[in-house]
Amino acid sequence: MKYTQPLKNQAGIGLIEVLITTVVIAFGLLSMASLQSDLISHSGENKTHAECQSLANTKIEQLRDTVAKTGASSYAALASSTTDESITGVTQTFTRSWVITSQTDPDCKQVNVLVTWGSGGANNQCLVQSLIAYDSLGNSSLIASGVGNARIN
Repeated sequence: MKYTQPLKNQAGIGLIEVLITTVVIAFGLLSMASLQSDLISHSGENKTHAECQSLANTKIEQLRDTVAKTGASSYAALASSTTDESITGVTQTFTRSWVITSQTDPDCKQVNVLVTWGSGGANNQCLVQSLIAYDSLGNSSLIASGVGNARIN
């Protein structure tokens, strides 16, 4: 016959285990809540950056949609912005400006569009660059129809 000692000395161990488990679970839930707030914050920043890129690309396309070579609103008259445009977006109020530089070899225009928001620091801006070259609608039609490198002067 085995002698067993009474369980008097082990009273309360179950309660300590439950308290430790509660603390561990509480830390886990708090860290998940912190992670979720960080994700929401970064999601807003990414949306602002995407809107900034969209505004810059839209301006590039507006400048690129020039149809005539000469005249008041033509390719030859494309010029840099004289004042900054203020655009109210979904997430921020943006400021857009552009600089157009004429290139000679080949004959084209370099366009730099800068969009900023907030303080306009390095993290609050985006810059889109492109080259625009003029080609008449006739040349574009000939090339699209497969005539090749035919040119209308």
